[in-house]
Amino acid sequence: MPTDEHSTQRAVNPLDRLVSNWNRFWFTSCHLHTLGLLRACFGFTLVLRITGTTGLFRIGAHTAQFPDRSLWPVRQMLDTFHAPYAWLEWLPLPTPFWFGRLEELLLVSSLLLTVGLGTRLVAPLTAALFTYLFFLSQWNYYHHLLLFVPVLWILAIWPSGRTFSLDAQLRPSVLPEPPRSILPLRLLQVLVCTIYLFTFLWKLNAGWFSGHIMNLFVETGTVQGPFGPWLQKLGNQTLSLGTLAIEGFLPLGLLFRRTRRVAILAGLLLHLSIDATMRVNTFSYQMVVLYLAFIHPACGATIVLFDGNCGICRGSRRWANLCDLFQRITWINFRDPQLRKRLPALTDDQLERTMWVITPQGRLLSGFAGWRYLLQSFPLTFLPSFFLSLPIVGWLGDHVYQWIAQRRKIVCFVPSAPIEERIWKQTLSLASSAIRPTHHQAQETDPQPGVASQVPVTPGVSRLRLAIHQLILVGCVSLLVGLPVRSLVLRDARFGWGMFGENTRYLVVYEWVLDDGSRQPHHPGDTLRGMAAKVGPRQPKSAFAGSEARSRRTRYGIGAIRHWIHQYLQHLYPNRPTGAVALEARLFYAINQPLVIHESLSFQDPLFDDLTTFSATLEGTPSPVERLRYPAETR
Repeated sequence: MPTDEHSTQRAVNPLDRLVSNWNRFWFTSCHLHTLGLLRACFGFTLVLRITGTTGLFRIGAHTAQFPDRSLWPVRQMLDTFHAPYAWLEWLPLPTPFWFGRLEELLLVSSLLLTVGLGTRLVAPLTAALFTYLFFLSQWNYYHHLLLFVPVLWILAIWPSGRTFSLDAQLRPSVLPEPPRSILPLRLLQVLVCTIYLFTFLWKLNAGWFSGHIMNLFVETGTVQGPFGPWLQKLGNQTLSLGTLAIEGFLPLGLLFRRTRRVAILAGLLLHLSIDATMRVNTFSYQMVVLYLAFIHPACGATIVLFDGNCGICRGSRRWANLCDLFQRITWINFRDPQLRKRLPALTDDQLERTMWVITPQGRLLSGFAGWRYLLQSFPLTFLPSFFLSLPIVGWLGDHVYQWIAQRRKIVCFVPSAPIEERIWKQTLSLASSAIRPTHHQAQETDPQPGVASQVPVTPGVSRLRLAIHQLILVGCVSLLVGLPVRSLVLRDARFGWGMFGENTRYLVVYEWVLDDGSRQPHHPGDTLRGMAAKVGPRQPKSAFAGSEARSRRTRYGIGAIRHWIHQYLQHLYPNRPTGAVALEARLFYAINQPLVIHESLSFQDPLFDDLTTFSATLEGTPSPVERLRYPAETR
């Protein structure tokens, strides 16, 4: 019989094993407490964005509007307000009055989403309303607003209001929350890693390697606030290369458990620095909140074995519970006779001598190492806890802990109250199976990033249902990865991730090509000028500051500029003057470099009433120039 069993195990089809691992990675059942925490924190970032109260660079000068009417500049473009793409023109356009009411409704629904009241209705309402407003205007040029769309829909489709919500408090359940598929957290993990990966790839250019991009940020007023000059003391190239190093490390660092805490620390420092020196609205807050998708999804899955008869231990537990805002820790008195049989193979002497921490992966940590792990699990102590990893601090910590443990006083017994039996019992089972007779430490294996639950996929799922789940999964992953791939290939950062990758200075000159071969300058009217402002790439308010030549600047790639020019040419051509056979645009551009044009230009820009001039310069290498023509020449 043993021989047949081993033969059967060796005969397992590799394809079946691959399919099994695939399903386990995406559909493993677990307790999704983290999803409720994500809902609360992400809803709060949306409230900050709608009210305009963001940015550490504005310390001392914060203002709030309820809601922030500058988010949708509808009243400034009433004559030309329309959907930015042809495939969105079916969307009904509200009047300015109803647009204001939609803003207010979005603010109310965001507040309800944050506190978790009526989540089943509020979550899809918030996602649908935000998506409608996003695709209705040029919001699609803002990456931090694009990031809200997939996250809000994930929170709307999956039950995100069962924990950390008023719904859970008003309608408490006597039964524990059943395990659910890990899929929503997996999709959020893919989203975060994709953002960092493609942002890093966008920045692999000479402007970032040389540090010149930081010079441009300073010159154009992008670096702001009281922290900007202090951060600049590190040097522009140091800041540029440091940013590249962190963003290149994060996609891989977040995937693996051994490097995840360091990656989260690096990401926190990166986003805090960006938010303190640049106007990026809520993007940094959103990314930091999404780090929650990488922590264990079940509350109480980390176990602390402590001495219930020890006054110092009980006092430490009370202090730790105040810091445990995410409710990640379950405290178990190892002296409880009902629990003694469930504890791992630790001797009474080991339990008496030191405190033990069991991680959700079954890893055992004792004494100072255990406290360091706990401090890295609490949001309030996460950043300073990394100083405890320094060699000299670790050595001192071990000795101080042993000194205190040997002199602790024994007082009256106080039992502990675990959060949810099923969760901590699973951790104990995993720790017990990981310990071998010759080892006192558990194996440190984590084949699935961010998840420790080894609960198998729920049985009894029909083939049809599984096929539908697989199709949904493939579609979601293709969308999350395919859009940034398209963005990178086309060098068009709309609906992708690449902000600050290409800081492009550009100038566009339009001319009509007549049938006799001569050329005639194009003079836009008010309607056409509004059209250019509507479909053109978004650019910072400082784009024209100090620029006598009025060259424009955008961070969304040369591909976005080409797309806009093509749209604008198509819009102009039906109203061509008599004898015109084509409309041609000359595009002068410089990526992460000053714009250098060796010819004098005088023309009427689509965005200005008066004549625009550009004086020639003979200094430096001339910037590239492209000719874009509509209709295209046929050969």
